[in-house]
Amino acid sequence: MRASCSTAVIIGFLLGSLVGIGTVVMALGMGPLINFFNKHINIPILRCNGLY
Repeated sequence: MRASCSTAVIIGFLLGSLVGIGTVVMALGMGPLINFFNKHINIPILRCNGLY
């Protein structure tokens, strides 16, 4: 996940977009954030419904 986000930032930079600290933080922080919500929200809901 991190490689694809970092790649998107690099491609955006090469195409001339602005890359600030917020862009880098979001690109590197989305993976752990998605993982956290997947573990604590998604999986328990799926278990309750018998789908996991």
